[in-house]
Amino acid sequence: MSKNSIARYFIMAPVVLGLVFGTLLFFHACKSVKKEDVTDDGYAGSESCKECHERFYKLWEPSHHGKAMQPITPEFITKNLPHFPEWTPVENVQFRIVNKKGKLIYEEQDKDGNVTDYEAVYSMGGKNIYYFMTELERGKLQTLPLAFDINKSEWYNAQESGMRHFGDSDLEDEALPWKHYMYTFNTTCHDCHVSQMTKNYDLNTDSYHLIWKEPGINCEACHGPSKDHIRLCREAEAKGEELEELGLISWRTFDHHQSDATCSACHAKMSPLTAKFMAGEKFYDHYNLVTLENVDYYPDGRDLGENYTYTSWSQSPCIQEGADMDCVTCHTSSGRYRFAKKDFNNACMPCHKDKVQNISEHSHHPAEGEAGKCVSCHMPKTDFARMKRSDHSMRPPMPRASIEFGSPNACTICHTDKSDEWADKEVRKWHKDDYQAETIMVGRWIKEGRDGEWKHLPEMIKWIKANPKKEIFINSLVRMMNTCNDAKKWDLLYYLFENHPSALVRSSAISQIGMDRENPKTKKLLVEALNDSLRLVRRMATSSLAYYPLNTFNALDREKVRENLVEYENSMVIRPDDWIAHYNLGNFYSQKGMHQKALEEYKMSSKLFEDAVVPLVNGGYTSAVLGDYAQAESMLKKALAMEPSNEAANLNYALLLGEQGRTNEAKSCYEKVLSANNESAVAAFNLAVIYGQKDLSKALKYSKQAFKHANNNPKYGYTYAFYLLQDGDRKVAISVLMQVVNVDPNYLDAWVFLGQMYEQEKNYTKAIEACQKALQVEGLPDRARQGLQQKIMMLKSK
Repeated sequence: MSKNSIARYFIMAPVVLGLVFGTLLFFHACKSVKKEDVTDDGYAGSESCKECHERFYKLWEPSHHGKAMQPITPEFITKNLPHFPEWTPVENVQFRIVNKKGKLIYEEQDKDGNVTDYEAVYSMGGKNIYYFMTELERGKLQTLPLAFDINKSEWYNAQESGMRHFGDSDLEDEALPWKHYMYTFNTTCHDCHVSQMTKNYDLNTDSYHLIWKEPGINCEACHGPSKDHIRLCREAEAKGEELEELGLISWRTFDHHQSDATCSACHAKMSPLTAKFMAGEKFYDHYNLVTLENVDYYPDGRDLGENYTYTSWSQSPCIQEGADMDCVTCHTSSGRYRFAKKDFNNACMPCHKDKVQNISEHSHHPAEGEAGKCVSCHMPKTDFARMKRSDHSMRPPMPRASIEFGSPNACTICHTDKSDEWADKEVRKWHKDDYQAETIMVGRWIKEGRDGEWKHLPEMIKWIKANPKKEIFINSLVRMMNTCNDAKKWDLLYYLFENHPSALVRSSAISQIGMDRENPKTKKLLVEALNDSLRLVRRMATSSLAYYPLNTFNALDREKVRENLVEYENSMVIRPDDWIAHYNLGNFYSQKGMHQKALEEYKMSSKLFEDAVVPLVNGGYTSAVLGDYAQAESMLKKALAMEPSNEAANLNYALLLGEQGRTNEAKSCYEKVLSANNESAVAAFNLAVIYGQKDLSKALKYSKQAFKHANNNPKYGYTYAFYLLQDGDRKVAISVLMQVVNVDPNYLDAWVFLGQMYEQEKNYTKAIEACQKALQVEGLPDRARQGLQQKIMMLKSK
């Protein structure tokens, strides 16, 4: 599979946790950045906290937060790396690591024996793994391919252990090249491993001049800039007065949502809406969360790929029921688990006292040892890329889900010699109520939704309305409904947008509603969404409002829409080094009809990540809109060279070829589209038209296929009826046309065609009825009206 397929999976985008930096500066700067480039904006550094908060400082400094990023020193190497690997295959070369005078050097040897040195200048991690980074060209910090497994005391190929999941039937999961941008610190890792960083990115040269206050997550990342706090404390001390104003963000005032949101700025798989988040602010004012529409999750919601925590945490029944808990209930501010050494089950005690005090009866295991810990069964640890992660959904073991979806369960994680079937039988003996049933049912729906199947929509709608607290599952299903052609979905989407308490669900509902641009109700609801208290909902509505010209709104709404469009456009470039940001900005300009600006953004997106297919596809389409067929063909052919089976590339190329009269070439591309997606009505329709002149059987086959998969498109039904009539099947042709006018009573051609067929049958009564229905079509031109009236008079005379 080509590496461009990374476009298929959600990129967790970095977000700035703090601003730039203050005095007492401990900073890293790439070679072209000088110390005087750093500005003073109120940050004092963690050392400044030590004077008054020494105990907390000593807890923080060696913690995984404090050591999330460390410079490589001779002392670090001696303390943490007991041995080094010999030549190890990586892609098409070999690497080994040596200690050269206190420097950690990665030697890369190509097939001709040439050796290139990369100095590891920083390490990330330290809980399970040490990853190492080197400085590459244009200021990039790149994660090196060999990492050190702390638990096993061994080196291993890091990127091969972190398989990316794409979920396509014709594409397999894959490891990414070690120089891929997903392993570039500047674009992916930075905000969760250093504090108060600025990129100083130059789009023209595609170069960085990184600076940051401190490696690791410092005190001010969670408490905000502290200079005012220090000043106020010293002034109060000098006057012998109590401190009235902290001048700092205090977590003591936080509710559970604020605590969770602040931790989730790093511990979530998300994309940013703004350039800055400060502790205590609302998560959905700054981020959009990835949920189970993404194939990096198993359909039952368990973690498959690198998903961090917040999506799983939000699935927890405890959280859904409003338990009196948040992240710092179980973890200290420096990230330690509060119940690791004693009182293991006290975290669960407040709500589950009866079970904790009778742990053997509840768990069917001895109270002593690992089996007696609540977290062993409800938060089992799994591995991804050799990193240990706990399942924060806190649900009971579900071996049936392992059987159905391949997801892990606590039973067979521990009982490695047993099967999932064995575990399923055991838990069913213990629990006569089938507690797994709902998760299995919804997991099947998630899996079907990923495959574009919606046969269970009625049951799904009923369940969603009855279970409003199941936020993550509801949101996942809603996000996938763009592939659902069942009209019953619209009432559900309206209901969720207007009634659901979750901003995440409301945002996904209004995003889906925005796709129904032919519905006059849509525009009104999109404008209404701009009044939502949370930015995520407003942002999703704004992305759809870009389709509507500003002059179509009344004066009051026009200004509101304009302001949100400006904010939306600005938000697209908060990460100017991200190819996806430019791709999305291109889509935004395309929606507004600004095709030249859209093309520029697609080209920039492709320049930043040459292996991406989607900007080439959209750039090719936009070039065709602008009339530059040569450029359109060049971009689409480049996309197809990278991914020959790409549905969108083949479809756009086929349409382009057809526009130029290159029918045989177009036919081949349409057939590739149907190979990739047998439900592509556009490809089937165009194949029907192509074959219509010479092969009626194939014209019938493809026109029927188009109408089957898009029976709400009257043109497809009309075309199918046309070929049916040519084949002599007048009865079925009339039936198809009746389906067309039932869906779209304003489709004039269908009424006229019906009238003609009834007239040929000498059924003049029905022919007249069809012509009278045609007269009721909205916006009927005068000339057509006159012709229909004459036809009716003629039919009445027969």
